Amino acid sequence: MPFGLSALSLVIGSLLMPMTSYADEEDATASKAEASKPKSSDAEMLERIEVTATRRATTLQETPLAISALSGNMLKRNGITSVEEFTKMVPGMRIEDSGPGSKRISLRGVTAPGEGTVGVYYDEIPISGTVGVSSDAGGRTPTAALFDVNRVEVVRGPQGTLYGASSMGGAIRTIFNKPIDGYEGAFETGYADIAHGGAVKSVDGMVNVPLIDGLLAARVVGFRKTNDGYIDNVFLGIDDVNSSTKEGGRVMLRLTPSDDLTIDTMYLLDKTEAGSGTWNPTIGEYETAAQINQPFTDTTKLYSGTLDWNLDFATLTAAVGYFKRATEYNMDDSYYIDTYLTEDRCQSRWNDGAACSSEQLSNYFDYVNSLTPAVLQHKGYMTNKTYEMRLTSNDAKVFDWTVGAFYQKRNDYVQSQDGAADEATGKLIRPMELFYRRYIIDDYEQKAVFGETTYHATDKLDVTVGLRWFDYQKTVTGETTDAWELINAFEKPKTSVEFSENDWLFKGNVAYNMTEDMMFYATAAQGFRPGGANNVIGLEEMLTGYESDSLWNYEVGMKSSWLDRDLQFNAATYLIDWENMQVRGRTTDGAFSFLSNAGAAQIMGLELEGGWRITENLFVSGNVNMLNAELTEDQISDVVLAAGRDGDRIPYIPKVTGMLSATYNLPEIISGFESSLRADVNYVGSSYTELSPDNAYNLKLDSYSLTNLRFNLDSTESGWGFALYVNNLFDKNAIVYNSGSSSYPNEFANSAMPRTIGVTVRKDFF
Repeated sequence: MPFGLSALSLVIGSLLMPMTSYADEEDATASKAEASKPKSSDAEMLERIEVTATRRATTLQETPLAISALSGNMLKRNGITSVEEFTKMVPGMRIEDSGPGSKRISLRGVTAPGEGTVGVYYDEIPISGTVGVSSDAGGRTPTAALFDVNRVEVVRGPQGTLYGASSMGGAIRTIFNKPIDGYEGAFETGYADIAHGGAVKSVDGMVNVPLIDGLLAARVVGFRKTNDGYIDNVFLGIDDVNSSTKEGGRVMLRLTPSDDLTIDTMYLLDKTEAGSGTWNPTIGEYETAAQINQPFTDTTKLYSGTLDWNLDFATLTAAVGYFKRATEYNMDDSYYIDTYLTEDRCQSRWNDGAACSSEQLSNYFDYVNSLTPAVLQHKGYMTNKTYEMRLTSNDAKVFDWTVGAFYQKRNDYVQSQDGAADEATGKLIRPMELFYRRYIIDDYEQKAVFGETTYHATDKLDVTVGLRWFDYQKTVTGETTDAWELINAFEKPKTSVEFSENDWLFKGNVAYNMTEDMMFYATAAQGFRPGGANNVIGLEEMLTGYESDSLWNYEVGMKSSWLDRDLQFNAATYLIDWENMQVRGRTTDGAFSFLSNAGAAQIMGLELEGGWRITENLFVSGNVNMLNAELTEDQISDVVLAAGRDGDRIPYIPKVTGMLSATYNLPEIISGFESSLRADVNYVGSSYTELSPDNAYNLKLDSYSLTNLRFNLDSTESGWGFALYVNNLFDKNAIVYNSGSSSYPNEFANSAMPRTIGVTVRKDFF
């Protein structure tokens, strides 16, 4: 069905193509008319937005890739302050949100545990998640606060040649506003009320000052957001346990020694303190029975420098980044420990395989009960150093080209330990009274060289070829320093496992511009993720290593504008062949999870997106993604639970997602102020939590739709702006992540925010 619908859309576009043919004079007239039309923030998608996803400046509609771009003004006017909030604006984009610090971003259904499947960039610097005890860096992706942002670019489909490993599904680039040679400022504050909970309060500010006229400028950004929460702990009798605080900022300097040379530096700080956002559907809506508080802390720092030097024939770009992250996850381990309160466990863990007497059983139960409430704590520290240098041609007539080199060195340390908590308050006892402790060191080093060239065969036909050679080495070291024999966590000496690989990645693209407003393109591109080694207690030697996985993406797309560029319609259909897919396995006793490979998978999909300025005051936009993502081979194993079979769906990926919005510019309410009303509906289809439908832990995530309303009042002359909004208008309990467990309370869910009613006040100073 996806290919049939896509083919139909392309055929319709071809039949209607003569309607969009313009002579040069008509083009000039249309451009002038375009400039004079009223523009709401949503209508900016019809403009020629500049993007740099191809490592050179192009416009959104002229780039032969499936790419979405959200300008800073669109983010501000739509109240989007985080990656989670703009997901609905991008077809096929999903976030598996399992709590603070645990977010897995995917595009086009390419999602799996292990290294990330979507490249995340702050300006020119790639950002990595922390690996944790389960080698799952992709599930712990950090996200930036989106205040004072120039734009966000989301490129769908593998970007292996330009962006390297872990961009199998695509890449997300957050481009921050840079210092300018002048005075500028902005201030924004907001307050909102959460149904079933407390309040959300936020304050953001920016100041830009020239330090040396024409030579050096600085830009300082600060933000703070508090959320009182809405989840109640019925075991401890505490309301709103998922409260959070996120604060930080950026300090940026721009040095311009000449018109041809620009040097940017940035220091970014982002700190988060939060309670667990997980609740238990078996207990009650937005209720948890956790026996302990589950605090999470995350401190992220980024130091970066970027040089852009125009050498006439080409531009030299050099970027260096030093990314640091410290995290502490605390999870309730009490109910898992309670599963050891059985006669069988007494026999096997307490009495050397012999049946326990009544007295032995009583002593054993007393011992196990003395361990609860208990906390499982993971403390992680990561540094990630990256260096990239590339040369991009300027104003080439026949060939455009980019060549470059990349180096990365990541060091990740995680300390995993179990300890006691206070029974009355659920607070952690510090210093920790340990039951066991182990640590894991994950070192990852990568180097690569890459290049892309575009041949302008004719005025209408462009052919692009890209290559990337990579070489990486991964070393995983682990040691159990404090044994806990109850759960088979025996003392383990320091051991290391190495994994290395080198190979080539390829990309080919053909683009044909039928007119100024109609382009067709076809792409074949590779994506890749590194393999590695598990360091899991009790894991059999044969399961220690897991291999890299890779995919091919075959895509045909169309970009078009109609009706004097008042209507924009883009479509892409794709087929993804995924080999040696990495998946989450579990030891046969159900105690520990680890990474394994699951054969092959295939994803077939269709993306549609567009916008239509129906009248001068009414603009509608929308997107839809339809896909089928499933295994194409059996995963058969006697030592791994939940083996997948041919035809099983990839977890957490719905077959249909979509968004529809409408913005109406209202008549003037207050002199000098423009006002608008926006409504959007976001639909997410159903999905499942495990590969195998027969898995005892497999749960269904029901489909849901969320409706938002927003009223904006802005003055471009005074810089004042006001917004009144209602998110999740009908207060739907939309579960975005759920996992099953053998221990009580058996289900652990995370939801979208309940109905939230808020107001925002902002002021721009120029």
